[in-house]
Amino acid sequence: NPGCAAVPALAPWGSMQSVSTGFKIPRSWNWSMSLQRELPWWGLFGEIAYVGSDGSNLMRRPDINLPSFADREANAAGPKYNTHYLRPYKGYSDIQMGLSDAGSSYHAAQVFLSKRRGDLTFTLNYTLGRSYDNGSGNFDNPADGPEDIDYYWGPSDFYRTHIFVGTWAYRLPFLKDNRGFLGQVLGGWEISGITRYQTGAPLTVTGPTSIGGRRADYNGGDPYAAELINPTTGAVQWLNRSAFAPAPEGRRGNSERGQFTGPSYHVWDISLRKQFGIGDDVKVQIQADFFNVWNEVNWANPNTDLNSANFGLITAVTGQPRNIQLGARVIF
Repeated sequence: NPGCAAVPALAPWGSMQSVSTGFKIPRSWNWSMSLQRELPWWGLFGEIAYVGSDGSNLMRRPDINLPSFADREANAAGPKYNTHYLRPYKGYSDIQMGLSDAGSSYHAAQVFLSKRRGDLTFTLNYTLGRSYDNGSGNFDNPADGPEDIDYYWGPSDFYRTHIFVGTWAYRLPFLKDNRGFLGQVLGGWEISGITRYQTGAPLTVTGPTSIGGRRADYNGGDPYAAELINPTTGAVQWLNRSAFAPAPEGRRGNSERGQFTGPSYHVWDISLRKQFGIGDDVKVQIQADFFNVWNEVNWANPNTDLNSANFGLITAVTGQPRNIQLGARVIF
């Protein structure tokens, strides 16, 4: 189901959504190879895997009614007609056509280690991945035109180079066999947690043009600023504006799709719990959960539009600050 087309509005310069008559069924190839091993130490189990996939005939929806770069360059010199007069299909503005010519490629090394016996148990997962495509979603590439599809090849919108996730639980050995008052109060506690880290999302910098946003030029130098500019609001200048410039009328911008990277994400969640026996058939479990226990600040992505006064600025966070909840459960 490639999505419905839409007729233009009954007005000059109406926009249109269409679907190619040569639309093809998407294909996906997936393969993997792994080596698993029960390790001789402390009940460890390990796995190393290679995972790959390849997609073809994937959908994107570029604007097929963009004026050519040659016409735009000539028009910039004069007499500077309205851009709509330069479009191939007169009387319309953008015509977003669903095409099935996009592709994708994913390769990853995955490492898994777990300990399943004893007071301390854990699982550790690490992925070193590479995911590229020329259209991560159905409506990608609307502003740069349909030709030269290789120009759109770059890191997938959801691509993260490094991802680590660990889970663990530890039954504290202190006083666990003590049947007295101290054992009842201080013994038998269990602590567990989840740790996650991943590198930042790919960023594509765009710039203003006479027909809307387009990929910007990268001037070279350090593209990152990473400077706290407002201690009160916590705003961070992540990208350096002087490293970028709008592309000229006659060509696309020279920066690549997803060439830059946003802030990383890391968080620790920890739980502490204990179960008490009350009589023969009644038990009480108390628990404290600490979400983002170290109160790490995880920044959202910066503004990547050169036309904005907030270009390169991070003004929000993703995820929550430290949050603590207490609970009790009666089991009978």
